[in-house]
Amino acid sequence: MSDPVKLLEPLADPSAANETIAAAVKGFNDQAKAAAAESESSVECYVWDAFGKLFDVVGRTPPEHQGKLLDFSAELQQTTVTDADGKPLKISGFGKLWEDMPQFGMIVRDLWNFDVDDASATAEERAKWANWVAFLAQLTARSEERDVEAFDFSLIALWDLRCAFEEGRSQVSETAVKLAALWLLFAGKRLRKLSADDHKFDAKLGVARGDYSEREWKGFNEQRWEAWKHELKAAQDKLGPDETFQAAVALIEKL
Repeated sequence: MSDPVKLLEPLADPSAANETIAAAVKGFNDQAKAAAAESESSVECYVWDAFGKLFDVVGRTPPEHQGKLLDFSAELQQTTVTDADGKPLKISGFGKLWEDMPQFGMIVRDLWNFDVDDASATAEERAKWANWVAFLAQLTARSEERDVEAFDFSLIALWDLRCAFEEGRSQVSETAVKLAALWLLFAGKRLRKLSADDHKFDAKLGVARGDYSEREWKGFNEQRWEAWKHELKAAQDKLGPDETFQAAVALIEKL
């Protein structure tokens, strides 16, 4: 099977030409078609592997260098791959390539099994988590503007913010707060709007935790937004100066 990494690695360079994005999109399309020609299971495996490789590259790419990777993702999602009969390629149960970004969300859920409180996590691992968050936050910020549901990870944002600010830890988790601050920094306007709109999630996906467990929250709302603002400022006071914390606080004060 072709290796998507060769197509993706150049996109980690913010100075890469726009032609690099077009070449990567074409490469993904060609590789998906080749896999589909073998069997349905082959294209499913290819897509899972390709998106996994995308997050491998994203994990090594700091937020300020992610522009081309974000643009690639946006252009890929707007591309339709057809089979030998000219019909859109689909993955059963997940939708069309690449309009529905099949399996993309599953990859994210799979990756989000890391433990921010893991004392054995290396600096490299923590940096990878931060890069993933920055990437998803920027996709989420773009999702409303372009009306792309596949890139709306506001539920993941809520989980990360809840983890940082509602768990009632005896000590503030610097890693958890850093990830929450990145969500606010890169998707703050989107999350603020969801709060103003009292956006709820199904079942118990968005319920409150820890110190706030008695609140009847089911998603984003004004009260929860204000609680998060308070908790971020309190965490900043405890953890000390940090550029990400400071930038996030400055932004949410304006929203």
